[in-house]
Amino acid sequence: METVRNMRGHACTLWNRAGLRNDERASVEGMPLYMLIMVVVVVISIGILTGIMGGFKGQTLAAVEAEPGTVNVPGGAGDVAFSITVKDSEGRAIEGATVLVQGAGVSTAAKTDQAGQASFAVQVDLGAAAVGELDIRVTHHGTFGEQTRGTTVLLVAQ
Repeated sequence: METVRNMRGHACTLWNRAGLRNDERASVEGMPLYMLIMVVVVVISIGILTGIMGGFKGQTLAAVEAEPGTVNVPGGAGDVAFSITVKDSEGRAIEGATVLVQGAGVSTAAKTDQAGQASFAVQVDLGAAAVGELDIRVTHHGTFGEQTRGTTVLLVAQ
């Protein structure tokens, strides 16, 4: 090994037997070129990853709406009808989402149609209560995994 002084006066070792530079002072003389190469590789990698991620066009479960939101139940028991509409984050209908309805003696499920709707006609019994509710849970298996949202339908005895 041969030790020499560089332009700044620092002692540097030239080349070892394997032909590799052995700089004992950890000089950063070649750093700008390596850094430029590293930055270019990182920018290209991020661009590729962003392109891949942008290619996923999945629906994200965003809104679950019940129509009507409040249903009058004459005598506290009887048939009620309502529909559930399921939409994604861009306002488009989600087909195939599972809608589970539970409460007031009801337990049923359905899948949403092409319009993102599931219609129900169920028989409820509020008993002696003046009000009750049906708990609505919607599950959708989209591109980004399983998503669940919910809402309720208020039942009012008349």
